[in-house]
Amino acid sequence: MRRIHMTVVCSALALSLVLTAAPRRGAAPPLDGNQWPTWRGPDNTGASRLTGLPDKWESIDDDIVVWKNDLGGRSTPVIHDGRLYVIRLAGDKISWQEEVACADALTGEILWRDGFNIFLTDIPSDRVGWSAVTVDPETGYVYAHGIQGIFTCYTAAGEIVWRRSLTEEVGRISGYGGRTHTPLVDGDLVILSFLNSSYGPQGRGMHRFAAFDKRTGEIVWWGETGNSPLDTTFGVPAVAIINDIRQLIVPGSDGWVHGFKVATGEKIWSFQLSKRGINASIIVDGHKVFAMHGEDNIDNTQFGRIVCIDARGTGNVTATHEIWRLDGVLTAYASPALAEGRLYAVDKSANLFALDAETGALNWKFNYGREGWGSPSWADGKIYIPEVDGEFHIIKPGDTSAELLSSIRFEDPDRGVDIRGCASFAYGRMYLQTRTGVYCLGPKEPALDEIPIAALPDPLPGSGAATHLQIRPAEVHLKPGEPAEFTGELFDDHGRLLGTMEDGDAQLAGLKGRFDDDTFYPANVPAGQFGMIKFSSNGLEAAVRVVVRPELPYEEDFEGLEAGSVPGQWLGASKVKFETVVEEDGNHVLMKNDSIRFTRAEAYFGAPDLSEYTLEVDVKLSEKRRRMPDAGLINSRYWFDIRGNDQELRIVTWVSMPRLLVTIPFEADPDVWYRMKCRVDYGDDGSAHVRGKAWKRDEAEPEGWMIEAADPNPHRSGAPGLATFSLAPIFYDNLKLTPNADDG
Repeated sequence: MRRIHMTVVCSALALSLVLTAAPRRGAAPPLDGNQWPTWRGPDNTGASRLTGLPDKWESIDDDIVVWKNDLGGRSTPVIHDGRLYVIRLAGDKISWQEEVACADALTGEILWRDGFNIFLTDIPSDRVGWSAVTVDPETGYVYAHGIQGIFTCYTAAGEIVWRRSLTEEVGRISGYGGRTHTPLVDGDLVILSFLNSSYGPQGRGMHRFAAFDKRTGEIVWWGETGNSPLDTTFGVPAVAIINDIRQLIVPGSDGWVHGFKVATGEKIWSFQLSKRGINASIIVDGHKVFAMHGEDNIDNTQFGRIVCIDARGTGNVTATHEIWRLDGVLTAYASPALAEGRLYAVDKSANLFALDAETGALNWKFNYGREGWGSPSWADGKIYIPEVDGEFHIIKPGDTSAELLSSIRFEDPDRGVDIRGCASFAYGRMYLQTRTGVYCLGPKEPALDEIPIAALPDPLPGSGAATHLQIRPAEVHLKPGEPAEFTGELFDDHGRLLGTMEDGDAQLAGLKGRFDDDTFYPANVPAGQFGMIKFSSNGLEAAVRVVVRPELPYEEDFEGLEAGSVPGQWLGASKVKFETVVEEDGNHVLMKNDSIRFTRAEAYFGAPDLSEYTLEVDVKLSEKRRRMPDAGLINSRYWFDIRGNDQELRIVTWVSMPRLLVTIPFEADPDVWYRMKCRVDYGDDGSAHVRGKAWKRDEAEPEGWMIEAADPNPHRSGAPGLATFSLAPIFYDNLKLTPNADDG
């Protein structure tokens, strides 16, 4: 790509660029049907081309069990190039971590593990490892998305290529249900779906899609549904070429199905399906999109619908592009499978439905258990399907009915053995992850021959007029004075790359700094800043988001903010949650409101890699209907707060499942200003020492620390922030962030 060359001309920046022949990008090698690189298989249909697979599995000691290891979890193993990958909960209590693990797919031998702490999420331990990892067949890179928002790219050997903390960087919202999206790789991009609320225009919470450069982790584009989310979801998109446009087809948390251009994130069409979010993953066959849900329908009183959509439209296609539907099927959690012209779907009550994919006609319905959650996989003419209460079934589908070939029940003396993913297939064998381990079934000798599957064609070079301008990266996070380099690209109306820009201008919006050639140099403002760089060329416009994070030492007394405003460079401090208010004496303070929609909220004002710092702030709790809030701060992913109703001080990490928790009594009165202070240090043994104190602001600071906690499995860094649980309004003032002093 050519660079953007910029020279300053008054407030605008003239761009001198050359339009060059576009490189082909997004090329992918042929797929191998003898592997399972992502959670719904090599072509995202939930089907495998393997044969000779088991007809029966009735005991965990059957001869068909080739191996078992202890990499238990709640998701789906993915297999590529002789290696099996899972994401899971590891450790116990104080040592709990989310873990990506790799095993030899032929022997089950564990090759490597990478554990990372859980923090800043309300998701409980039994829902850790909800998503599946994804392997890029081109590079062999492995992508994993954790419940706390850690998004990592690994080599096949387990080395970290890049890692991002999405909660602390872009305001990813975890919710409490555990629903976490699986990454999707297409061409040079790895695309991830999540809810977020961050800076500026993204302050409004929404279901968004971030396309990252799969090799560097740079954000290439943002996309969004445009509607308010109705729930957290976990449905995985699909990619298809329809009308010569490479489309990303997404099940939305807004109850709609959307089609986007993969290369640019531009929305093409939308179809309203449900009054709640959609959790079933998408399957595409030609121009037909299969989607389903198990909630309220939009146009009748029934619950649940399976629908086939013609994806060749534009705009709102709800009334015009439905091909067929089947109502009354509560396909709430499981994703479908497509094989030999038949669509297989599972409802909440463990009924398996077989539909003619062309017409939607119901061929048959078969009950295999009590609770349908795990997704069906089709292979060797059979359906392999888990049940959430610990059973696994092999079913033979016919034209008008189905036959149960075998069932096995997994037992554990301490608790149930739930199974929530799907079976995967590679090397002539079947793989299944239960809560207690991964099983490999099949012949003793693996089948290693490749089974070629045609991948989607490489993107063609663009042609005709440019209709879209894209600036890369789409978002940057900087330190004061740190430069950022940008490049610009032009795309045609089919989302195909034409080349680099020719002529245009760019303007700063809310930013202080200068341009030199193709690089933005932010002014050295220690408090940080947020703004946009708006580009235009030949009638096309684009904007990138620039965040300059505060530099230590950092202080904020809110006196420079107007009433009703928030610090623009603070992540998550949107006006629906926070605002500057003026007290009777004219003092400006930051208020966290008591909106029931945002009772629990965090705001961050630093980089995730900050470490060994001290954070202090004034805080005032109010009282409403005899209830007081919890108010505090976040230091290196540890919470230190005053709990108003419980009248205590608390140090905690992972609030919903406290891996580390220390409390002491503390009398906190409403409408009284307190000073809070928290420091995190690291000992020679590698542990973290978290210390805090709180006192009335108009009194002297206590000499010693009032509450302390030691963490043998520490967070090594983390963005500083404010932590709130606002049953009544909370007020903050005189925030101070400094490197740890030597005197402790």
